[in-house]
Amino acid sequence: MGDPPPRALTVVYRIDEYIPDALYDQWETVRDVAIDWMVRIGFLGRGSKAAGKGPDGPRKLSSGTKSLTPDVAAAREKHTKANAELTRVRSDITKAEDTLRQMQERFGPDAEWKKLDGTCVEHDAGE
Repeated sequence: MGDPPPRALTVVYRIDEYIPDALYDQWETVRDVAIDWMVRIGFLGRGSKAAGKGPDGPRKLSSGTKSLTPDVAAAREKHTKANAELTRVRSDITKAEDTLRQMQERFGPDAEWKKLDGTCVEHDAGE
């Protein structure tokens, strides 16, 4: 018929690759039960793929129990890095807003007394 589709394109059609790691065990259980019932009622033949295995064998997660395709692993790594950067930026914004609020409270409405922060000012009124 022709050449098989490129590996990057076939990842789109494998739902197992889209299931979050935290839900994968539940997904396997639901999928296996659904396949079992479809075989029992004759919707699927016995020659279908073994339950618990994707097109390339068992899926492995980053924890070492299952492995992901390189495309999915790279996408998850990018997602993790982007989430970490987003968290860092949100934290920086919160700190800047807190600093601005404190400056207005401690150093006047326009922070006009900020330049004296950390300066010790003494005045002898005489004795």
